[in-house]
Amino acid sequence: MSVLVRAARRTLLSIMAGGVAAMALGSAAQAGVVYTFEWFAGDSEEALYAGSTYASADFITMDREVAPEALDACTVNFPGGSCRTQTFAVDSTPYGDPDYDVLVFAYNANVASRVAGPAAAHTTGSSRVHAFADGAFGAEGVYWELSDTYNSRLTVSVVPDSAAPEPSTWALMIGGLGLTGTVLRRRRGLGADAQVSLT
Repeated sequence: MSVLVRAARRTLLSIMAGGVAAMALGSAAQAGVVYTFEWFAGDSEEALYAGSTYASADFITMDREVAPEALDACTVNFPGGSCRTQTFAVDSTPYGDPDYDVLVFAYNANVASRVAGPAAAHTTGSSRVHAFADGAFGAEGVYWELSDTYNSRLTVSVVPDSAAPEPSTWALMIGGLGLTGTVLRRRRGLGADAQVSLT
């Protein structure tokens, strides 16, 4: 094997290894964070009053309002219930104590009018403040409601993005494959020339 072919082969292998490493690093570095909120009825986790799932590109480190259409899922098990804007408050001072993270679960529910009776049900907006440990929005884990008012749980999960490589990684890989084909073609050509000269 000639020195030129060996050098081309080493270069090709290092380029391909670099492409694979870049693809692995690129997909591992990018991750999303999923916030799953569950508000249970009573003391058990069998019946769910309401809940929501929100996927964020990163941890929530500043107050954030999330519109209903930006939620991945939302359930309100009240008659005619629907979700409204959810608030993730890292600064809980407006809610009475600065030492916890707050999720304000806002929803609509049909409520029977006490004056007109059940036939005159109307929709009312409401929200409930759920307090979790300080820093819960910024770290993976399972957090339970700190107050005795509600039985709720917040699960914060880090989920890797899909392993699909980025366009630059694809370009590097395709270039490496093209270079491999070129080296193999030249090698085959050199082998054919050697056979012709022997005969």
